[in-house]
Amino acid sequence: LKIGNSSQKRINQGKYNRFNGSLKFLQKLTSLKELDISNTDLDKGVEYLPVNLRNQKGRKKFFYSTEFRSESKLKKIVGQLTNFLEYGLCKKCQKTNIGHNWCQLCDSKINQDIHEFTQEKNLESVSYEKFVNIKYLAKGGFGEVYKARQKEKKGKKEIVLKILDNSRGTTSDFLKEIASHKLLSSDRVVKCLGVSQDPNTKNLIMIMNYIKDAEALKEIHEQGLIHRDLHPGNILNRKDIKATNFKRDVKCIIADLGLCRPANEIDQGKIYGVLPYVAPEVLRGKKYTQASDIYSFGIIACEILSGIPPYTVYDEKEKCYKEVSHDLDLTIAICNGLRPLFRIKIPQLLKDLIKQC
Repeated sequence: LKIGNSSQKRINQGKYNRFNGSLKFLQKLTSLKELDISNTDLDKGVEYLPVNLRNQKGRKKFFYSTEFRSESKLKKIVGQLTNFLEYGLCKKCQKTNIGHNWCQLCDSKINQDIHEFTQEKNLESVSYEKFVNIKYLAKGGFGEVYKARQKEKKGKKEIVLKILDNSRGTTSDFLKEIASHKLLSSDRVVKCLGVSQDPNTKNLIMIMNYIKDAEALKEIHEQGLIHRDLHPGNILNRKDIKATNFKRDVKCIIADLGLCRPANEIDQGKIYGVLPYVAPEVLRGKKYTQASDIYSFGIIACEILSGIPPYTVYDEKEKCYKEVSHDLDLTIAICNGLRPLFRIKIPQLLKDLIKQC
């Protein structure tokens, strides 16, 4: 479709297509393969451009020059048109992105939301450039975790940076996780100290206490929350020195409240967590409840007492227990009543306690 005119001679003669205003008339032309709106007075409505006009493998399909008509109103949106070809439209606001999947308009709103939240919760908002000695620790289901230190902070206290994947376009889940950490002031839950943002990916970052060696569940439940992701990887050991007798006191701390939600905000049918520790009713599609967390606690207790993962088979050749695959077969078996076996002798009281979970 050619609407514009790229002939200087014809433009000098006043002969050019006088289309003006919005590009909305192109909205339904979803199969449009080529478009020329050069030197027209079209000056808005980039969000209505058919997506298949975007460049593919360097092939030119879309022309919007203002070279031969300096007063062309098209100049107002040339930058937006270029961004449309390069980065597409924001899925949220339908405005042009200014980077790969990055909308400045939405990002500004996100930054404002985070700023207001940190002020309300008395949290620190830290520029990423202030972090030093950044070292990779691990990757979880929702992002990566790094150890670091913060400039301009007294002492050599280490912190953890939890970088959430694909989080630059959303704040709801991010702020809910931080709110969960702030709601739980217990020293048995890893504390959130502040927030930051990766300057390259724009992903959001939680700044948390670093637990060197990695009644908390009760305190989570007392706040009306459900953890939903309890497994050994989210339970850390903190070694404290008692000032009285200098003996080490090991305390367990619950980490990763990314899925922690009030009971009335839990989506039915969505399953999260690590399979052996997910309650059977959840695997059947029912809602997470505080009882689901208690089931996870029971499986973890069984693993701690026996010293081996909950579902294993004995390898005669290597003379050791090996964990079974976390697959559909295991899911069905758990739903049908499969539970971990006690492979060592433990007090009957502990057995009864675990069975009640």
